Amino acid sequence: MKNYLGVLQEAYEVDKIEEVFGVYWKGLSMEEKVTKENLEFIGEITASFEDFMSPYTQFFLQNKPAYQASLQAPMMEECLSMAKNNGAYGISTIKDKRERKALLKMLLAYFPNEKKEIKAYMDYLIAQQTATSEVIEKKRNRYLKLTNEWDILNAVAWEVFEQEDNPKVLKMALGWINRSIGINSNAFNLDTKANLLYKMKEYAKAKEVGQAALKAAKDTGDIEDTSDIEQLLEQIENML
Repeated sequence: MKNYLGVLQEAYEVDKIEEVFGVYWKGLSMEEKVTKENLEFIGEITASFEDFMSPYTQFFLQNKPAYQASLQAPMMEECLSMAKNNGAYGISTIKDKRERKALLKMLLAYFPNEKKEIKAYMDYLIAQQTATSEVIEKKRNRYLKLTNEWDILNAVAWEVFEQEDNPKVLKMALGWINRSIGINSNAFNLDTKANLLYKMKEYAKAKEVGQAALKAAKDTGDIEDTSDIEQLLEQIENML
């Protein structure tokens, strides 16, 4: 059945995948459902807990202790992060305020130590739909002060790098990327920091961080094509 699901996935038979995966899931024992192999399979087939209310996301969240016992910490943290952030995003799109409030309460119950962060993220997401740019910026900055998600801090800092030339805003983004690196230093956020420093004309620092990004990329294999980092280092070298 797993092989069949793989074939269906390659053929983009989305509706068929859902039906067959439901049969596969029902045939698993509790012990089988909480294995690393089946968690990865759930993520692959069900788009990594994209739907907060799906039975698979709910099962994962309701059985966190069992998964924590069978998974290594980094994978568990990644799955929890996806479930939390995708849940907040999906709930933020619901127009009915009563339904949205009920689902948010459910989400917060799964993450009791992150209530302030989740609420701030929801406020930011909802503001993006209707609020002015000033309000959106205010909500975003409040959320970024609370979050411990390195990838979100990295994504927003990169967006600033691509869109902004204002030194004040670039300096703010540098603070975000420093927090991201403090949480989880990796090739992605080191590359972002190097680009920001280059744009801020701090070439010596940009070279140092860019070299660290290139080393991290090669050591871990997280970035297969390192040509962009190498090109940045060439540009920096020309400015020194």
